[in-house]
Amino acid sequence: HTRPMLSADKIKSVDELINFAAGRDVLLSWKMDGLTLVLRYENGRLIQAITRGREGIIGEDVTHTVRTFLNVPLSIPTKESFEVRGEGVISWDNFRKINLLEFWAFDLVSDYLEPNSKLGQQKFLEKNGFSVVPYHYIKADTEEDVIRDTVQMMDPKDFAYPVDGLIMEYEDIAYG
Repeated sequence: HTRPMLSADKIKSVDELINFAAGRDVLLSWKMDGLTLVLRYENGRLIQAITRGREGIIGEDVTHTVRTFLNVPLSIPTKESFEVRGEGVISWDNFRKINLLEFWAFDLVSDYLEPNSKLGQQKFLEKNGFSVVPYHYIKADTEEDVIRDTVQMMDPKDFAYPVDGLIMEYEDIAYG
């Protein structure tokens, strides 16, 4: 990997999420439970797909398999080279049909494409044809009760994919 793929820390309460946000803008999204993948694009084409691998350092090349995913763009409008990290998952409905794997992007790896804004990165990925893990943009001045309500409405039973929690990231990438 061009950068190690580290694991997210786990917390168990909404209060800990609010403390983590510390009055700053954050994005709250699902922590999807599937196969973590890195997609590499050059000249507007998918050139490689690799798994997270052991310790997030060296993954297995799965380009041949990822090319069959329902929603992985094989070509995109952006010609600059970049990587996309995301999760290969099967929705509960597709699990019943088996073999209908999907890819949901959650991270843009680039030093020059939207380097400062997590929200900007998500919008960039959407613009380039990726399905992005659903998220809520929470402004720094959002009241705690609204944050609690947002967390409560993100009930895994109501989501079409398996998840094992929520992810909260700072909008300001350098701060994060």
